[in-house]
This record gives sequence, C-alpha cells and structure tokens, in this order.
Amino acid sequence: MGSLVSLVNLEAGVIFFGVITVYF
Repeated sequence: MGSLVSLVNLEAGVIFFGVITVYF
C-alpha cells in the first residue's frame, strides 16, 4: 500500500511539474 501511495504522489508531482513548465 505504501508503494502505491508513493507511486501516486510521484505521478502527481510529475504532472504538477509539467503544468508549471507549461505556464512558465
């Protein structure tokens, strides 16, 4: 379960970073 949460957090971070890159 912990690995699943870590995976989701990693994906969320990548998406968030991608959005920031697009806006800036």
